[in-house]
Amino acid sequence: MNERTQLQDAKARLAAIVEGSEDAIIAYRLDGVITDWNQAAMRLYGYSAEEAIGHNVSFLELPIDANEYQEMLKTIAAGGRFQQIEGFRQRRDGSPVAVVFSIFPITGEDGAIIGGSCIVHDITSRKRMEEQLRRSEERFRLLAQATKDALSDRDLRNEAMWRSDNFWEQFGYSRKEVEPDVGAWRELIHPEDRDRVVKGFQTALARHADSHEVEYRFRRADDSYAVVLERTYIIYGESGEPIRALSAMTDLSDRRQLEEQFRQAQKMEAVGQLAGGVAHDFNNILMVISAYTELIHTRYSSDSELQNNVAQVLNATKKAAALTYQLLAFSRKQVLVPHIIDLNIVVEDTSKMIQRVIGEDIELNVSLSEASWHVKVDPGQIVQVLMNLAVNARDAMRDGGELSIETMNVTVDVEAANRHPTLVPGDYVVLVVSDNGTGMTKEVQSHLFDPFFTTKELGRGTGLGLSTVYGIVKQSGGYIWVDSELGRGSTFTVYFPVVDAPLTRTTVTPPIVCTGGKGEIILLVEDDDCLRESISTYLDLNGYKVLAAANGAEGTVIAQQHAESIRVLVTDVVLPKLSGEKLAQEVAKISPHVLTLFISGYTDRRMVDFDPESSTVAFLQKPFALRTLVEKIAEMIVRHSASPM
Repeated sequence: MNERTQLQDAKARLAAIVEGSEDAIIAYRLDGVITDWNQAAMRLYGYSAEEAIGHNVSFLELPIDANEYQEMLKTIAAGGRFQQIEGFRQRRDGSPVAVVFSIFPITGEDGAIIGGSCIVHDITSRKRMEEQLRRSEERFRLLAQATKDALSDRDLRNEAMWRSDNFWEQFGYSRKEVEPDVGAWRELIHPEDRDRVVKGFQTALARHADSHEVEYRFRRADDSYAVVLERTYIIYGESGEPIRALSAMTDLSDRRQLEEQFRQAQKMEAVGQLAGGVAHDFNNILMVISAYTELIHTRYSSDSELQNNVAQVLNATKKAAALTYQLLAFSRKQVLVPHIIDLNIVVEDTSKMIQRVIGEDIELNVSLSEASWHVKVDPGQIVQVLMNLAVNARDAMRDGGELSIETMNVTVDVEAANRHPTLVPGDYVVLVVSDNGTGMTKEVQSHLFDPFFTTKELGRGTGLGLSTVYGIVKQSGGYIWVDSELGRGSTFTVYFPVVDAPLTRTTVTPPIVCTGGKGEIILLVEDDDCLRESISTYLDLNGYKVLAAANGAEGTVIAQQHAESIRVLVTDVVLPKLSGEKLAQEVAKISPHVLTLFISGYTDRRMVDFDPESSTVAFLQKPFALRTLVEKIAEMIVRHSASPM
């Protein structure tokens, strides 16, 4: 075979290769005129060879690539090459097509460059997939940012692990602090939970489970532990072997704290109901004991030995009454007589008494807000709160220290309220009592307001001081929290809701000398038979006439029958059939001139709602001495008679 034939065969083979290529192959002169155009070029661009050959290759370029095209021709003419260049070209229908191309110079027989050869590969499908992947990754990134969960992707074949940005942000780690493997992850699980978590996941794999869920404690960067719930989706290979574990870890710490606070509130409510009921019944028993003891004291005043015994009984009933008072305060069942007050005045007036109680080795610092907003509370109860908190602080500073009392006006927004689920957004006057004493553990704090709970040695406390504080604050519509650590002291923070009302006026009046009654008719309504009988007897001995009723309904009937003659209504607050307050309202309609004296140590409401400045309504806390009752009735009659009508 001669050389000419061989050359023809070579050209034929090359032509076959060009025509059979999946890639478009285009040849053109240095001026850009197309000289060769294979079948793949026709499929890619939509032009036949006859339509393309003889035309300038620039007709394939998009308008934006015109300058690029001219630069390419110059580069090829100079012997340059282009390899694996990505770009866009134009199909016959005008649509763009994504391509990757390489251009090589074509030389003539004399070695001079006479044109260029361009190999073009259609990458439209690849670009579409890349765009889909980009969008998918962007969607995943946005979802990972949108969720508060810490996400992870664990390769079960080599134990490599990827973590989302939320992981580092939630738990406070930098990316350099935690190694990218499962071993480092396990070290962050609480030692007491680690075996359970690992074995639980292994069991899920052994069962070929699609998902797994576990709750455990996870260490933060500051060495505190978060309670987390981890949900895992497990992916298996074609042969059934586990290959990936995709997890979402939710921080449940705040939720668990809220649940614990809710359980604590439920417990306190249940204990309070029990304590209140017991204290109410016991209070009435004490009142009966005290009343009949006073009657004995009155009738047998000449017997000195008996008088001494009676005095001992009365002292014992007073001590027992103090305990029931504290139980009723805790259970929020005591009767409050609220005033509109400036809390600063109460704190300032009480601070001198507090200094005497805490002793000279404890420094008292009082910081009051410049202009305190007004609150509606029983000032006597606020004094009790301050004294109990001061005594608690004193006992925590056996070797001396510093007690600070501070007031401030605070507006609580929704975000701040969310940190304490029971707190309602609004305006508050805040009372802060803090010490630098021994502090408390979290376990002690969880029982701090429980009645009869105390850390003091036997004989040094009843465990009712802080429970009394809790009850008074809650019954006053307020909130209380404690913040404490061992060795760092304790801070009690109390929120009282603000009221938009003027301060309650307080007037100083001279004492009334009680000389007994002058035949005035008293309507006594008391559901305890023994107590009703003893009070009736004592009032009768002191110059009053008594009309007695066992419940509110009976009291209303008697009031109607003696509308003109009744001078004072003495009624318990909690009564069967008709409450004391409702009874007082009915009696006022029947006889507007009747004075009302509420007597109670217990209420099923937050407070008895009457004007403390009123000369027609008063309150006496059970248990009380019968002599005190007589003096109170006489005082009301005298003051009302002296007041302008």
